[in-house]
Amino acid sequence: MDQHMNVTLRSAVPQDEDFLRELIVQSITMDLGAQAWPESLRNQILEMQYIGRRNAYRANHPDAVSSVILADGANAGWVVVDASSDPIHLSEMIVLPEFRGRGIATAVLRDILQTASATGQGVQLDVSSTNIVAIRLYERLGFRLVGGDPMHQRMECPPISKQ
Repeated sequence: MDQHMNVTLRSAVPQDEDFLRELIVQSITMDLGAQAWPESLRNQILEMQYIGRRNAYRANHPDAVSSVILADGANAGWVVVDASSDPIHLSEMIVLPEFRGRGIATAVLRDILQTASATGQGVQLDVSSTNIVAIRLYERLGFRLVGGDPMHQRMECPPISKQ
């Protein structure tokens, strides 16, 4: 973990769409193992997945805020949080592969958890059942399994107690 990295968020703007498309498609490609698929099939399926992913949080969490994660000022990822629900819902969080393992997701999650706790709320998210690295991170930060299905686990972290 890079202790000296400055991690901040800024609101996503329309000019970020190319970055977000690349980030989401890269993530989906890794999740589905699509690197070996025929290019025409891969591009068509990844485009459908990208559109579905972008539209899903808008439909399910219309009040969610989309932010670009910055690491020392560089675009490093994306996070979508719906703070209007109780518990707060973390709809998306993706960190570029070259920025993973540096504590960026941990820093973003801790900020979300602190913000939630300030209002007495917990945080809930859904994670792919195969994303063991993310599940371990969430567990380390206090999230516990509360439901899901074979494809996704629903995890929740109660408000952080103030001591």
